[in-house]
Amino acid sequence: MSKIPAAIDRLVQMLTVGLPAVQVIDGPPIVNLEETGVCIGYAGSIDMLSVASVSDGAGLMAEAETFDINCLAWQRSGEDDIKPVRDGVFAVIASINALLANDRRLGGAVVNAHLRIVDLDQTQTPDGTWAVIAFTVTCKAFT
Repeated sequence: MSKIPAAIDRLVQMLTVGLPAVQVIDGPPIVNLEETGVCIGYAGSIDMLSVASVSDGAGLMAEAETFDINCLAWQRSGEDDIKPVRDGVFAVIASINALLANDRRLGGAVVNAHLRIVDLDQTQTPDGTWAVIAFTVTCKAFT
């Protein structure tokens, strides 16, 4: 069986506990968004999957699985200065990376997990500024 559900569960739990000042959402953001947050298993684009997986092995039983858990982190402010929100979202990413460094196995769900930044988007609107980072947690597991 795939290790994806266990890896996502552990990632959500790890970030919820490890980042108490950050809104952590499992899946797409269907609730009111706080100033700082992370969506786990959500790509934010119709062109991307929430999780992309490749299995290695013969027949129906895969021996190894590599997958990317697509995620979004954001920081927003009612102000018009973009630098603080950009710095804030990169601080969230640095904190996530530090948590992963302490638990590369995601509680035993995978053999190895690491973070990779995919994209940064910055927006200024009449309501303030947003900085959003799309990132993946790339995992290797044995089934």
